[in-house]
Amino acid sequence: MWDRKELKRQGEKQFRANYWNCVLVTLIYSLVSGCLEVVCEMLPSTQAATNYVADGWELVERVASISLTASLLSLIVSIFLFSPLQVGCYRFFLVNAVSYEPQNKTKFGIIGYAFKHDYWKSVLTMFLTTVFTFLWGLLLVIPGIIKSYSYRMVPFLITEYPELSATEIITLSRKITKGYKWNLFALDLSFLGWMLLTLLTGGILGIFYVVPYRYQTEAQAYHFLKEMYKRNCEPVV
Repeated sequence: MWDRKELKRQGEKQFRANYWNCVLVTLIYSLVSGCLEVVCEMLPSTQAATNYVADGWELVERVASISLTASLLSLIVSIFLFSPLQVGCYRFFLVNAVSYEPQNKTKFGIIGYAFKHDYWKSVLTMFLTTVFTFLWGLLLVIPGIIKSYSYRMVPFLITEYPELSATEIITLSRKITKGYKWNLFALDLSFLGWMLLTLLTGGILGIFYVVPYRYQTEAQAYHFLKEMYKRNCEPVV
């Protein structure tokens, strides 16, 4: 039975048992994510280009060209660097969920897992997940949010079932989250107070406590969903 408080209790226990490695993984992941966001915010916008119309079409075309090029570069970096890094981050917390004893601490180097194992499949699977979520979001906001929870366990599944194809992993994530999307949403909401405190501390509390705690709890939720699926249905593979 789904027990949000127990999942969070186990997640916090696992995180605290390997505190500094969890924080380091979170810090690396957050820095890369933050850099991408900064780059995107610095890109010249279409509105900025139109503001220069009075100066001539040549300048407008130049700004538009720079914006397009920078956007493509940002997209490429996101697909080929950030996505496998995200998979490695989830892999770290997945392993840490089952090997958090003090004498067997999970090493932070696992964050580079996807760059050494099935790199291209990780890139493809995460890319397809993003595309599918985006397409559902084009219909309405709510379907997009619901589907994002359907695909929530994709990064975990990529590293645990390398024999599955990209589409099989996405389908499996949809299956194991069936009937639990509201539970996952409620789990996210339970961290809302912590996220507000993170904002008040300028992100410091997030790096050193909230974000790794949340990721570790999500890894625990993944284990629960996988076991429930195996118990109620056929084996995962």
